[in-house]
Amino acid sequence: MNSIELYDILTLEDDKEYTVANMILHKDVEYLYLVEVDKDENIIETNQKIVRRIITDGMDGVEIVTDKEELEEVSEIFHDLFAKMVKEEKE
Repeated sequence: MNSIELYDILTLEDDKEYTVANMILHKDVEYLYLVEVDKDENIIETNQKIVRRIITDGMDGVEIVTDKEELEEVSEIFHDLFAKMVKEEKE
């Protein structure tokens, strides 16, 4: 089975490439925080997405989170996680 890992590059339906910046498991669903990258894999910070990891026919895939409540809840978790990482780096 093909497995999505941190820093993998994924191409979404918008034909843009994204790197997996972070991953969490929340309520038995794996969520990925994606940041767009250019053709040289440099980060484009202005375009980010939160997606659900799904498995179809034994292969990993993703589905963009569109439900407003779910997106707000998961966004807050990612925000707290990134804030904690920044705080730890400063210590």
